[in-house]
Amino acid sequence: NAPIRDLAAHLDVRWHRRIGRLTRTGDGWTCHGDDVEATPFDGVIVAVPAEQVVPLVEAHRPDWAGQARATP
Repeated sequence: NAPIRDLAAHLDVRWHRRIGRLTRTGDGWTCHGDDVEATPFDGVIVAVPAEQVVPLVEAHRPDWAGQARATP
């Protein structure tokens, strides 16, 4: 964890947030969830178990959602 935090030190990274939905607009990605400000980001890293990926990415990347569904 420490090397990742060091690499991300110069970025606006929000750690330990529960995201229920992602939306994309011309301004970037917006994360929606508990205790999350509706701030647009240039990119989003989805690092969750496969069964949690589907509702986050299905509207934007149905192929990724399909891969997540196929993961045992």
